Amino acid sequence: MKKIIAIRLRRRDDGFIAFKENQKAEILYSAFDKRDNAIKNLQEELCSRRGMEYDVDGCGLHWFVIDDNRPADYYLEFNEVECVLEDEWFNSAKASISGYSGFRYYDACAKWADDIVIKDQGRKIDYHLAKYSRV
Repeated sequence: MKKIIAIRLRRRDDGFIAFKENQKAEILYSAFDKRDNAIKNLQEELCSRRGMEYDVDGCGLHWFVIDDNRPADYYLEFNEVECVLEDEWFNSAKASISGYSGFRYYDACAKWADDIVIKDQGRKIDYHLAKYSRV
């Protein structure tokens, strides 16, 4: 199952350790917020209006698309993970606004943020990549 995951990392390359090496998940894309305008708009809404920080405890926000057999909720248990979107839902949501442009497109993407629970942005990330070895 493909998932889009926003995760706190000190370096984007740490995502390869967290997902590929420790979780045995296939990484389809890293820096997905730079590849996909809908994710970029969602991130902007989460960070500028909903209170999600770009940086928490020295760890930046990085977006990955991964593929493995775990449910999305599995990754939400990790303190480093901010949110997880199921790829099927995301593609369906994007298809429903495919004819939109400009502010209308942004606003449609921004509405998705309403369903995302924002974790405590003052938390300590307790950054240890070995924690991802719960395979």
